[in-house]
Amino acid sequence: MTPNPAIINENVTMTMSYFQKKPITEAKCELAIYKSFIPIALAKREFQFCDKKKCPQAAGNYTDTREHFVPKIIPSGEYRAESTCENQNKVQIWCTSFKLNLVKE
Repeated sequence: MTPNPAIINENVTMTMSYFQKKPITEAKCELAIYKSFIPIALAKREFQFCDKKKCPQAAGNYTDTREHFVPKIIPSGEYRAESTCENQNKVQIWCTSFKLNLVKE
C-alpha cells in the first residue's frame, strides 16, 4: 500500500500478488470494511469478479494494482478489509484480509 499509512482525502495505491489454482469463469465477491476490531462492517460491497477482471481467468500467478480515493468523511484510525469470492457452484475461491491505517495529512 502506498502511501502507508494511507492519507485521508488522497489516493492510496494497493498492490496484491496471488496464485490461483483453477480457472475462474464466474464469481460473486464481497468486500467488507471494519473499524479496528469492531465486528460490525462499516461498509459492504458486492461485485462480480468478472466485472473487474477478464474472464475466464486462467490458473496462475497474478499481480493486481488498484487506486482508491480515501474520502475526508472517514475518521483516522486502524481498519480491516476482508474480501471473499464464491464461484458459480458456491465454493469459496478467494479469501483475503488486511489491515490499514488512515491518517489525516
